[in-house]
Amino acid sequence: MDEQRIAAYSNLIQQLLECPNGEQNDILNANEELVDADFVQFMKETAADMAEKSNSYAGWLQNLAAQLANYFGNNAISEEYLSFLMEVLKATALSEVNPQVVYPILQHNLDKLNLNFAKKLQVYVTSKFTEFTLEQAKSFATDIVNFGILINHFSLGSRAGNLEISIACYDSALKVHTYEQFPQQWAMTQNNLGAAYRDRIQGEKAQNIEDAIACHQSALKVYTPEQFPQYWAGIQHNLADAYNDRIQGEKDQNLEISIACHQSALKVLTPEQFPQQWAMTQNNLGNGYCNRIQGEKAENIESALACYKSALKVRTREQFPQYWAMTQNNLGNAYGDRIQGKKAQNIEEAISCFQSALKVYTPEQFPQYWAGTLHNLGNAYRNRIQGEKAQNIEEAISCFRSALKVYIPEQFPQDWATTQNSLGAAYGYRIQGEKAQNIEEAISCFQSALIVYTPTAFPLECLTSSKNLGNIAFTAGFWEIAIEGYEQAMTAVEQSRSWITSDDRRQQIVAESIDVYENAIQACVNSGKLEKAIEYCDRTRSKHLVDLMHSNDLYANGEIPPEVAQYLREFESKQQEIDGEVEQLRNPSSGNKGLASVGSQSRSRADVVAYTDKIAELEAEKQQVWENIRRLDPVLAGQIQVDRMEFAAMQKLIDNSNTAIICFYTTRNDTHIFVIYKDKAPQIHTCQGEGLAFQDWIDDTWLSPYLADQLNKTDYWEQGMGEFLSQLSQRLKVNDLGSSLLGMPN
Repeated sequence: MDEQRIAAYSNLIQQLLECPNGEQNDILNANEELVDADFVQFMKETAADMAEKSNSYAGWLQNLAAQLANYFGNNAISEEYLSFLMEVLKATALSEVNPQVVYPILQHNLDKLNLNFAKKLQVYVTSKFTEFTLEQAKSFATDIVNFGILINHFSLGSRAGNLEISIACYDSALKVHTYEQFPQQWAMTQNNLGAAYRDRIQGEKAQNIEDAIACHQSALKVYTPEQFPQYWAGIQHNLADAYNDRIQGEKDQNLEISIACHQSALKVLTPEQFPQQWAMTQNNLGNGYCNRIQGEKAENIESALACYKSALKVRTREQFPQYWAMTQNNLGNAYGDRIQGKKAQNIEEAISCFQSALKVYTPEQFPQYWAGTLHNLGNAYRNRIQGEKAQNIEEAISCFRSALKVYIPEQFPQDWATTQNSLGAAYGYRIQGEKAQNIEEAISCFQSALIVYTPTAFPLECLTSSKNLGNIAFTAGFWEIAIEGYEQAMTAVEQSRSWITSDDRRQQIVAESIDVYENAIQACVNSGKLEKAIEYCDRTRSKHLVDLMHSNDLYANGEIPPEVAQYLREFESKQQEIDGEVEQLRNPSSGNKGLASVGSQSRSRADVVAYTDKIAELEAEKQQVWENIRRLDPVLAGQIQVDRMEFAAMQKLIDNSNTAIICFYTTRNDTHIFVIYKDKAPQIHTCQGEGLAFQDWIDDTWLSPYLADQLNKTDYWEQGMGEFLSQLSQRLKVNDLGSSLLGMPN
């Protein structure tokens, strides 16, 4: 142990002794490169010396040394594991990273490729670096990185375990491959680490992708387009894939970034100089266009088709059979989604592409790709127009079942869940067999998918599967199962909203899922679960009002951040400008002389259009200010979750037994009126037939006149209020409600 390291150990111990209680872990993590077995021994010796001098901190330091010793003991690498690691690293180095040499060694040691080995490897490698000179450490780190690359692409054993070992390799190597000393190696390792995080199975998927993006962006600090154009393009490609998979943030914006990254890469990767990489990027750009949200869907699909066909000019079956099959599979998906052309013919084209891909993707050679292509072929058969519908569904079910022979939940949890969802949908459409049995099979499949697709980890996928579960159970009259599905769907909706910063998109998510809330409430009503139905009614109040109320509570004590306060002033100023323009529109005499005709008490059509355009412009500016406020608001940023109100909490709002709360909810067909009492079970009064048409009537006879009065400063709305309330009372049978539920006389 050299003097420099002893000094570093002494300094670290001094930091630990002087820091506030609770910060020790942060200091140890910040100095991870120093925390090894030698440091623990030095700490013990220091503690013993302090004890001899009656230093009161000696016991504390001895205890910390014991904890660290226990950690290293639990993660110490055994002779068996060490022998295996040395063998595989030697083979990696001597074979120049040849998988044909290294993979047989891994295959004979599958029992060692697990999460435990990943932890032990990282502890051992990190401590080993301290024994080497800088050049020796660099060489050892390079071997570790190369092993990480090989294990990442190793197809046998546990995929989750292999990825954790790969990540451990890259993390360990970065202790030596630093930005300051070895920038190129650092950048390459960051890029590899990003790719591993993007594929990672352990941990939260959303966070893994964020880590992947951070790694790739770090690599770009070194790999610039001027100095390393090919590497830069490769990282742009990886970034594009990460943004395509990203869960956090706005989905449409993530996809735009992904497409832009691919297009940037194509500026370097030309078909003349880099034909294979060009074809790969064209293929992936096609994927981006297929998934694109912005722009015209039909045009996006046509762009995707063009990209795939371009890729196939290089990716021929003769020269690149595996990549040819991959692009054929993607081309099939694009034809399946195509809007232009005849739908029936597009699906036939899709089936043809998938069948072509399966000529290369056999279960023996490419089991995972074989299963994925079968899944896609199953979807095509399920949607097929030509042929017998019943037989097409049987073909689809056969494809999905075959895919599940490979897609097992332990190794391919997301693919397994997706296929279970597709199989459930196929059983829902099935014509052959017993209807009741098909429904049972469909429910089982959707429930299986939701084991993986939880609202927290995969809110969008969870929303799809849980809606499917709720809908098929609702149609069959299985109310408990329907509620189970819709409950998860609502949680998924709310989780999705917490990741969105745009007010419009947040409200759009609720609007798109309103049928979930409606069916959940109806299922509760049908099964007599009125308390749960009332909770769902409260939960479906668009969440917008609750967000705003909660935000107001947060700022009630005047704790408004300065930046938010500035935006609030801007918002108020814009609103005053709008109010002024509206007033000018209503009252020309005090008008803006640039728009009003002098002396005129009425507006021409051109004047009205001009004022309307001006108001629209100000509204757009105000909305932008509002968006800025909401992005800084902790509720809408997902930093604080608004609590749902339980039924018991609603009852506590009632101060005496002679008071009740009435809650209205309108579905497509009916309006339910729930009555909440302080100390007894709720009751329901249903106005049958008062559904969507009832809502339209309210809009026409109450809301529209009110808005017209506000604009024109008339009082027709107030004059018609009596008649409106009379008709409303009749339609809602208020007399019946009062006598039967509230105990009031008719």
